[in-house]
Amino acid sequence: MKTFFNLRKLLAICALVWFSSESLNAQNVLYPGNVVITRFAETSDTDYIVKVFDIVAPSLNGATYGNNWLTPIRVPAGSATNSGWTPRRLGRVFGVTIDADGDIYVAATSIATYGFQQYNATGYGSAGSGGIYKITNGTWAVTDFVTTLPAASGSSTTQIPNVKTGIGNLCYDQWNDQLFATNMEDGKIYRIDMNGTIQSTFDPFNADNATPGFAPFGERIWGIAVYGGDTGTTRVYFSRWYETFYSPNQPNEIWSVALDANGNFTGSARQEFIIDEFDPSNTSGGMNPTAQINFSDDGKMLLAERSMSNDTSTDAHASRTMIYTYNAGVWNGPSIFNHGNDIATSPTFTSNCTGGSDFGYELEDSTGMPAGCDQLVWSMADAIVFSGVYIYGLTGMPVAGNTFSNADATSYYVDESNDVTTIPKSYLGCMKIFRDCNDSTFQPPPPPPLPEVPCEFLNAVTPNADGLNDFLTFSCVDSLGWRIVIYNRWGNKIYATDNYANNFPGGLLSDGVYYYVLESPDAARNQAGFFHVWNGQQ
Repeated sequence: MKTFFNLRKLLAICALVWFSSESLNAQNVLYPGNVVITRFAETSDTDYIVKVFDIVAPSLNGATYGNNWLTPIRVPAGSATNSGWTPRRLGRVFGVTIDADGDIYVAATSIATYGFQQYNATGYGSAGSGGIYKITNGTWAVTDFVTTLPAASGSSTTQIPNVKTGIGNLCYDQWNDQLFATNMEDGKIYRIDMNGTIQSTFDPFNADNATPGFAPFGERIWGIAVYGGDTGTTRVYFSRWYETFYSPNQPNEIWSVALDANGNFTGSARQEFIIDEFDPSNTSGGMNPTAQINFSDDGKMLLAERSMSNDTSTDAHASRTMIYTYNAGVWNGPSIFNHGNDIATSPTFTSNCTGGSDFGYELEDSTGMPAGCDQLVWSMADAIVFSGVYIYGLTGMPVAGNTFSNADATSYYVDESNDVTTIPKSYLGCMKIFRDCNDSTFQPPPPPPLPEVPCEFLNAVTPNADGLNDFLTFSCVDSLGWRIVIYNRWGNKIYATDNYANNFPGGLLSDGVYYYVLESPDAARNQAGFFHVWNGQQ
């Protein structure tokens, strides 16, 4: 299994600036715990349709239950006109995933938003209706990763056949370092290596008829995820779309297929379970399709439904975020989450998922890095709060679940535009959190080999003017020419000088962990590490 993006790279990155609602300057590194979302454009082809939010440890970073959390939004630096994160470059996108290095992948979609005034791309981006785009971590530049074969069927190593039906969703297989995509055109799963080469396909149900247009209901697949143990026991899980809420047919389902030791499909598809109807007592209503699947580290399956009126027209409400758990060969569930409680007591209006949900981090460790993996469930949702203040965006809920009555008292809310006066009904899309539960505790970078006489220091600064540890002091800094750079826990450079004189006080800093890189005048005594600041400035 490939390990996730190495956080030790962060200390090599300088001058990183957070994006706020007032500034478009942003650093271009995706951190563990960050979430990537997709959405549809509202007014122009320069609206951002991909965004990144920092949602690590909400209770420790200014969030309070039931209120909008103004956590930073991050997009590429500079004008949106020149950014690749807009429909001008991407067309419309829905599906999203993240690889082990923090690279982002988004996929073309044919979904059209609800019937409000809106901007919708009239076509697709340069990769076409079957296209997948890569956003590289560290630069956030967009490239065409997989393009479109403009036909209902066909074979190609670099193109997915598609005639304006779009891709369903994407997932990253960390066990075999590859991607999977579901194709709305032919009902197949595409296995793609990290160079964008299609390795194989799998058609779980009836063979495609090679007619342009959507695969029929029952042949159509959307959400997809990979979960398993050692290589050879890993399975691809995917959703089978039979019905929408307003057009009952038969319940939607979850299926899977095994992967062999080389990460290729092996054997036939296996039904895992039939998804429970939204309201079994309502004989005129069905359920909406499952647009995304994710797994916790211990195997909980998280499903996110998307409200759809037909093949392409989206809607709102009656779409759930829910967990199924596996025990002794049986999937048990669902445990259903409530996305706020402001509209009505009807579960139809508290199930407002827009097709994306994932597990997130509740805590930070002693170094300020993500911990408490899988303790929160985050969901993209409409109408989280709808009572004079309108919160549409992300809601973070306890993994144990919530109720209609206690949703506001147990959940964190993030309006995705930081504007609680607007109602972007049906504009929101999918989401993916960058995480690795097996490596969620950050360790500072090891220093280089120690010189014969180590440069000693006490890794705590208490700038309270008591004469003890008021400054960051190194035993070897006894002349000018020593360079030091100090970073906060997010990798932002906060202090630098070429002539350090053991005089960094830290009196204006918040309590926490900071990192330094110290370089001697002759470059023979360089070292790096971390230190704590304790001064009561929380």
